[in-house]
Amino acid sequence: MSAPLYKELFASVLKENYFRAGLAIILALAIFAIIGPYTAKYNPFSPVGPPGSPPSASYWLGTTIYGQDVYSQMAYGIENTLYIGALAGLIATAIGVSIG
Repeated sequence: MSAPLYKELFASVLKENYFRAGLAIILALAIFAIIGPYTAKYNPFSPVGPPGSPPSASYWLGTTIYGQDVYSQMAYGIENTLYIGALAGLIATAIGVSIG
């Protein structure tokens, strides 16, 4: 007796390097979206340092020309980005399923 179709499909998909690379990127972004706001030290909207400073121990990714911490902006922004991407996927799936 052969394995169920979904197990065969999942096993064949896991062999693809592009799938594994994409999955690793998505998982890394999801983990960053979960822990990022807890690791951000500064308010992403207020100036916290010298404008345009390079990456340092205080500002991991530097600051913008307005003095805002880039890491804090990324940490808070990735969460919204993933929500919008997931919502777009759900809407596209709902439309596709309803059409045919």
